Amino acid sequence: MSFFSDAVETLKTLVTLIGVGLGLWGAVNLMEGYGADNPGAKSQGMKQFMSGAGIVLIGQVLVPKLSDLFTVAALDTNTVLASVNYFYFSALSIVTNVAAVFNPQFAVISAVLAA
Repeated sequence: MSFFSDAVETLKTLVTLIGVGLGLWGAVNLMEGYGADNPGAKSQGMKQFMSGAGIVLIGQVLVPKLSDLFTVAALDTNTVLASVNYFYFSALSIVTNVAAVFNPQFAVISAVLAA
């Protein structure tokens, strides 16, 4: 079981580092866009920065929950299903909240679908 814990920790670190790298790249593009008064570079920089922040969030919140899926192998079926449902609804909640920031109409649609 320690193999899975180590693998999840490594995956968490890798996903977080990729997100940080993308966020830094976006910040550089954003600064370049403001320096050259280039709206295209500002837009691209903001998108990259926000995408990097989202990837960091996934790395810090969702990836550690993968260890719960691997550690329930010895438990009964109800516990396994509860863990899978918890992971699914956690992921759905994060995706819904991030999408609602960019598109407020999505929040209304997702609230209706979740009910």
